[in-house]
Amino acid sequence: MGRRKYEYPPVMAPIASGPVVEISTPSLLDSYQMAQSWAKSFGDKLDAIRKIEKSIDHADARSSLWKRLEWLGSWARKRKEDWNTEANRLDCLRASTKNEAESMRLHTQFDVGDDGSPTWARVVDAFEKLSTAERIWDVTAHGGPDHSKSSASQLVQRHDVHFGVDSLPTVRPDIRSLRIVSANGPDIWIYPSMIAVGGLYDSPALVDLMEVQVSCAPKRFIEKEQLPSDARQVGHTWRYINKDGGPDRRFSDNPQWPVMLYGEIDLKSTGGLFERYHVSDIEKARQFARCLTEHKATI
Repeated sequence: MGRRKYEYPPVMAPIASGPVVEISTPSLLDSYQMAQSWAKSFGDKLDAIRKIEKSIDHADARSSLWKRLEWLGSWARKRKEDWNTEANRLDCLRASTKNEAESMRLHTQFDVGDDGSPTWARVVDAFEKLSTAERIWDVTAHGGPDHSKSSASQLVQRHDVHFGVDSLPTVRPDIRSLRIVSANGPDIWIYPSMIAVGGLYDSPALVDLMEVQVSCAPKRFIEKEQLPSDARQVGHTWRYINKDGGPDRRFSDNPQWPVMLYGEIDLKSTGGLFERYHVSDIEKARQFARCLTEHKATI
């Protein structure tokens, strides 16, 4: 009997955007630097609030302790009152610091475009419908075919994510943005004329929307997990197949797998933005890509 040939696992190529500082559109670098400085100040405010809240917890704990020791006399009651006073002082300080942070959030450092245009309204509507798809996956890596007689044409690494209309916590304009969650990098926030990459806890990269290519293509996928109810099944296959596409009956453990049709959305830019998503409802994915492309034509 000949020696069985070892089959090396396929090499997986990552799908991810480049470093935040390198993604930014050159013409928006000044705005990026302004946002970077601003985000640091905002972050300092948030750190101060967290420290104050820890001090309040400490003061409350000390006050509770001396309350239980009031039977020791007036000096114990005095200690309790002192800690109550300190807790009240810190509570006022926390409120004023939060107000300062909130006032910073109310002003944007850059022009995000006109959110009142009809084409942008259609983008938002299509995105909200897209976010209701039963399953959305962030595809973080892809590879070649599985060489173990498998019918899979291409291997992928994917992670469940969600989309939604939201606001950046650090740089918050008057309008809300379209938030696309990334499983292996900073989230993407789409505005009427630009895209912010990151910015959840630091300054975002700023990418001109005109530099972003968005596409949606049909993707046949061999689904081995629970089937999404809003996806279309377009065929079936087996784990091991013959040349004619039928099951290889030499293998007793040869389950049948459904072939589903998903929408594959790509977001790319020349500066290094690259994100790929699979959406169970292909029509919602197509509609979003189409509306965003039409909106770009009006900028």
